Parts: sequence; structure tokens; C-alpha cells
Amino acid sequence: GMFVRLHAYGYHVFLDFREVVDRDGSWSGLAHRLRGDGVYDIELEHKRLALEPILAPYRELVSAETLSLAAGDLASKGLSDAEWATPEGALRRLAGQLGARLGTPLDADAVQQTARSRMEALRLAQKRVKAAKADADAETYFLGPIPNDEAALGFWRAPALAALLRPLGDALSQIPPSHAAWLDEWLFANEAGHLFVSLGGDDWNAWQDVRLLRLILGLSVEQPRDSFARAQTLVKLLKDQAAREYLMVNRHEGVDYLNREQLESLMYRLSLTEAAQVLADKSLKPAARRDFVNERHAWVGRVLASAEGRSYRLADLEAWAAQEAAPATLPRQGAKSKSRK
Repeated sequence: GMFVRLHAYGYHVFLDFREVVDRDGSWSGLAHRLRGDGVYDIELEHKRLALEPILAPYRELVSAETLSLAAGDLASKGLSDAEWATPEGALRRLAGQLGARLGTPLDADAVQQTARSRMEALRLAQKRVKAAKADADAETYFLGPIPNDEAALGFWRAPALAALLRPLGDALSQIPPSHAAWLDEWLFANEAGHLFVSLGGDDWNAWQDVRLLRLILGLSVEQPRDSFARAQTLVKLLKDQAAREYLMVNRHEGVDYLNREQLESLMYRLSLTEAAQVLADKSLKPAARRDFVNERHAWVGRVLASAEGRSYRLADLEAWAAQEAAPATLPRQGAKSKSRK
């Protein structure tokens, strides 16, 4: 029978009935699990139940204890074996379950070692930016907004989860058919949003951080590169649906505008993530570290100034970025071409 819970004078309307054949007992299992309660999306809940062996270790990664490991300060040191024990175990179990599901073993040792290095890079980011001895305004740009109180978990959760998932994504991309939808295929993005909400804060910021997670994992933003390469990344960024949602793009009288505060936030969060991983490279010389911090800060300033000068019109900013990403032999926007004699 059907279970309905009603208050006095209440009613419940059931629509869009369809038959489901329970060939493997999974729908019966879901009915037993729900015990009469409703869910927003029954198909999603059915898939979540099927992926429970994968999602169980994944949830261990999206915990306050694990994600807070990325929060450091100017005196921070690398992760100890004791601190890394819980996320290491979760990553090994997650890699094992994914490999079993795909029929191709994943290298759990490589996954957890790379994840640990990336988490340590985040934890030591403040210390390394300070040690780079960059210009005062560049140093302040990177270090000023970082919280060192109870807000630190909310600040670091998206970059931290990206650090943990990046090696898994790299491993999965080697297994055909490779595609960029693995965050959704395994419900990692959806689960992250609900878990971020449970960690505290409002729903809107939690789902904004899921969009940030997608962008950190989907964009190549972590190698020292010239301004042309950064402009190419910006072109890709402005066309990305998750980025447009993060930037709160809205249409007014046929023109798309982005939100200034959200652009500033996104440029900063991506810049800090890039700086953390780049400065973790031990082969980078002191002068190169200083130049990187200064140049990244200068690039952000150029992007924000360009957006402001174009009244935050998305198409105009895209056109500027495309010009900046063009080969150096082509005249850029605002530059006069010179004829050769």
C-alpha cells in the first residue's frame, strides 16, 4: 500500500504515476530505506543507493576533520602520518571501490600520495606566499582574506576537496571512455553540496563552493604560465556554465552582465589555489617564486580593471580575453598595428 502522513485538513496529491520493474530488488531496498518518507528525486535516490559502497568512503573525505587539514597559518608544517591516517584510509577504500566498479584497478598508493602532497600545498600556502617576498600589495592580496578562525573550514572546503579528488580524476581519465562528467557520474558533486550544507553555513554558499570545486578540477590553473595562457584559461572560464552560475550572470535588456563581487571572489579563489600548488614546486627558485606571486596579482588586477571598464558586460569581457589570448603576432584590442618598411 501507499503511506501518507497528513495533518488536520491536509491533503496530498499524487501525479505522474509510472510502473517500475524491480529486477534486482533495488527498488524494494529503497522503499525499505525510505520507510514511507518522500524524496525530491526518486531516480537520484535510487542511484545513490546503488553507489553506496563508493559514497560511504567519499563521505569520510568530506568531513570537517579531513577538510580542515588544509587550513594552515604562517607557522604551519606538513601533514603528520597521524593526521593523514583517516583521509588516506578513505582514499584507499574509495579508489578500491571505484576500481572494482570499473573493472580496472586504480593505483591507490599514487592516489593518496598525490592527494597528500596537494593538501600539504594548501596548508603551507600562507607560509610560502610570505616566504616569496613579493611586493607588499601582492602579498596582502593573497594573505589578507584568509581566515584563521571558525570560518576557515568554509573557506578551505572546496580547494581541499579538489586536492583530494584531483588524483582520482586523473586516474579515472585514463580509463576509457574518459570524460569530464565523473563528478556527476559518481554523484560526487551532488553529495558534496549536501555535505557542505551539513558542515555549517547557508545553502547558497555551499552550492557556490560546489561550482568552485568543478572549476578547480575542470580548469588547468596550476602551472606557472605566461599571460597568454592565463588569458586562454579566462576565455574557457567565461564560457563555462558553472562559472557563469558562480558569477551570477544575469540578462538585462538583451545584455548579459556578471556580478562584480563574484568575479573578484572567483579570481581570488582560483589564484590562491594556483599559488598553493605552484609554490609547492621545490625546484622553483626564489626569484621565480617572487615573480609568480607578483605576476599573478598583476594579472588579476588587469582582469578586474577590464571588467569594470566594460561595465561588467560578459560579451565585452570575453572579447577582451580572446584578444589577450591571441598570438603575440596579432594586434591586440586597443593596440595600433605598425606597418613594416
